[in-house]
Amino acid sequence: MPTTVVSNQDHHKRFEHYYFAATAILFLICCIVGFSAGIRNKASQGINMAASRYILHGIFGFLWILLYVIQTQLVFRKKIQWHTKAGKAAFAILILLTLSTLYLIISARTSHPEIPIEGLSFLVGIFGFSLLTVIPLLFIGIAMRKSPFHHKRLMFYGTLLLANTGIDRIPLAFGIPDNPIFTIIVDLIIALPLLIYDLRTALKKDKRFSTLFYFYPLSMFIVNVFVFAPQIYASKTWMKFVDWISFSA
Repeated sequence: MPTTVVSNQDHHKRFEHYYFAATAILFLICCIVGFSAGIRNKASQGINMAASRYILHGIFGFLWILLYVIQTQLVFRKKIQWHTKAGKAAFAILILLTLSTLYLIISARTSHPEIPIEGLSFLVGIFGFSLLTVIPLLFIGIAMRKSPFHHKRLMFYGTLLLANTGIDRIPLAFGIPDNPIFTIIVDLIIALPLLIYDLRTALKKDKRFSTLFYFYPLSMFIVNVFVFAPQIYASKTWMKFVDWISFSA
């Protein structure tokens, strides 16, 4: 009997290792395809994608996705010591990614000088809300590295939400306008095997945790677009705030 238990545990871990390693590579591919199409699209609109704010943000975002791929590969190949050492770079990259994102927000007027304050307020609101709902997951995930179940899933969902900025632009590669509904559907499909796996194998409290985060991207999308957008981002107070924090550079 003890041998059977160990075998089942190994089987469960093997699924996680394959799943997280495979989806990490998928995130990287989606970001390369999506951002390549997005850069071409913005360049055709006359937006200077060579500006330092875009370059820095792109570099730090790419480094995070690349580090996530490396980390999942190290776990897959059972190089746990290397995984721990490489993890020390995650905190620094995450801070730099956060700062570069904030810089994009406050320089939104420069990036989109043609957009009136109403549109700029919506853009800053959507982008800022995404920052507040994604970055904390990754910081918490790093802090919970001694709890493997929660650490893996927080890092997975946080990175999935970061990769959404690339996934969202994939339709542009086929000449189709980007649509957030497409991104939500892709998120639900990618995360579904993990949810099913957790519902079959995890402890009861962990099943609740996994279910909560499976619907987290969809919930945040609904709150952001259907609650905050009409109620907050369209308000005069928010527009004044956006006008105050944004600058021309």
